[in-house]
Amino acid sequence: MDKNGTLNILKPAGMTSHDVVQTIRKISGQKRVGHTGTLDPMACGVLPICLGKSTRAIEYMDRNHKRYKCSMQFGMATDTQDIWGNLLKRDEEFKLINFKEDDIKKAFLHQKGDIMQIPPKYSAVKIGGKRLYEYARSGEDIEIKERPVSVYDIEIEEIDCKNNRVIFYVECSKGTYIRTICDEAGKFLGSFGTMTSLIRTDSSGFELQSSITLEELKKEFLEAGNIDRYIEGVEKRLEFMGHITIPYKRRKWFVNGGRLRKDEYIKEKEADTRFYNPHTGMNPDYFNTYVVKSECEDGACGPKEFLGTAAVNKEKELVVCKIMV
Repeated sequence: MDKNGTLNILKPAGMTSHDVVQTIRKISGQKRVGHTGTLDPMACGVLPICLGKSTRAIEYMDRNHKRYKCSMQFGMATDTQDIWGNLLKRDEEFKLINFKEDDIKKAFLHQKGDIMQIPPKYSAVKIGGKRLYEYARSGEDIEIKERPVSVYDIEIEEIDCKNNRVIFYVECSKGTYIRTICDEAGKFLGSFGTMTSLIRTDSSGFELQSSITLEELKKEFLEAGNIDRYIEGVEKRLEFMGHITIPYKRRKWFVNGGRLRKDEYIKEKEADTRFYNPHTGMNPDYFNTYVVKSECEDGACGPKEFLGTAAVNKEKELVVCKIMV
């Protein structure tokens, strides 16, 4: 029997996000496995995974909030804006020690806020039905237009003047390229900048400290025969959405797609819109989409049952979006 829920996976460097999905399919024996918030192959960190019917929630979970820890090297440029690309230029004269600390910080902090960013030519952004990296690999030149992104915060952890390196944290919207932040920081100081490592520490509430490795998952399956203790209910990952409760007697009607009148449901809370941005955020319709739970049978006390999601229409009726039971 397929399991429903989420896994907080620590993706290792050197694997694609799809590789992780394929590995979990083999471990769990489930076909319905998906990920949200793609990580580049050489990056590591949090990769949210959904199992079973919970894959229906992926579009809600890829929210407008990511956090990364990045290290970068000043004085060199590659074709991919990271250390794994082909070296294009090296600035042998560049010395970070020649700059004031405030100027170094400005190289990053001037990118904070709602900004326009040009994606790297080696990226998964689609133009004309093809990925940018496909154009780059075939040697085709194509105009890449800048896109709006939001950088909520940049925090400098370490400035290593001797080795021309900086380590920093970024809190940003989905679609933000940290490689490009490094590149722009280099240009700001009159040189080049290249990303040398990237760890995603938070993806829409999935945090690094509570993530698990694929090795831990494999070991658990070998010892226990399942991975149940690592699976969390998807509703825990939808806390940012509004919440609605319906009476138990209307549960079957709702699950079968029936609409509920305004007097047949209770709004417990509205959506958290702190990280909503009209240019870079999730579909604004999601803020009129609610997590729906059912009261216990016969008014008994106990945890409410998560049923799925629904929207409220103009007539104030509760209309099913996705059933996840």
